[in-house]
Amino acid sequence: CGIGYTCGQYVKKIPKLAIVGRPNVGKSALFNRLCKKRISIVDEAEGITRDRLYAKADFFGRPFELIDTGGMDLKSDVPFNEAIFRQAEIAIEEADVLVLVVDGQVGRTHLDEQVARILKRVDKPITVAVNKVDNLDQLDRIHDFYSLGISHMEGVSAVHGLRVAELLETAFRDTIWEEEVEIDDGALKVAIVGRPNVGKSTLVNHLLDEDRCLVSPIAGTTRDSVDIDIEVGGKNYRLIDTAGIRRKGAEHEVVDKFAAIRTERALERCDLCLLIIDATEGLTTQEKRIASEIES
Repeated sequence: CGIGYTCGQYVKKIPKLAIVGRPNVGKSALFNRLCKKRISIVDEAEGITRDRLYAKADFFGRPFELIDTGGMDLKSDVPFNEAIFRQAEIAIEEADVLVLVVDGQVGRTHLDEQVARILKRVDKPITVAVNKVDNLDQLDRIHDFYSLGISHMEGVSAVHGLRVAELLETAFRDTIWEEEVEIDDGALKVAIVGRPNVGKSTLVNHLLDEDRCLVSPIAGTTRDSVDIDIEVGGKNYRLIDTAGIRRKGAEHEVVDKFAAIRTERALERCDLCLLIIDATEGLTTQEKRIASEIES
């Protein structure tokens, strides 16, 4: 199904991500980490997850559906094994993107290779999540898995949440996100933009006469675009506080990259753009570049 209209409401197709792999590699732990809830039971025993489990999750403000599956091993003697395997196959068919979870502590196994071959039969983006990489010094564990023939790979720790954002960025690399249609309620949308730490959130708080947005002297405190409705003189306005626009090379963290994307989206949907400049520093090259982006 794609975009459609039902009962006057906008219907949006939400991408689905299936987590698959051999038994006991941490699929359910990763599922719980991504959906930020303990929905799937995590245990060292094989065959705990049997049915497909679904949950809504969020990728930097963009919703997607997560599917947890049982361990894929046709030779296993756990109860209902054939049905568990079939449930995983259905999830693979249903999903838009696939994440193959492997165990970075154990290393590559013959069963990992079998599951990888199954996934490569379908024409869908595949990412290998090398789990149990509990610190950055262990990232070299991923090299053992390149022989699976899947080029996109991330070392992660489902338990500690290490590099989970990077995993999602890689998994959704080819995804085209369908935008929600914003209902026009007549409010004038004003995007407040500028370099980091020039006082955008401080201005919003002053206009509202309340501490609505988090303010600190640390550049990059605001990481999302925040919509705030305000009425002035009988007219409705929607203030959009945005993350500071950095130079492209200065976006080191994944969260910074997606904060920049959210700011770009705010620029696209606003009616009026207010560029904030630090009077003590004057007009910089960065401000000139931002002004050029606004005009384009």
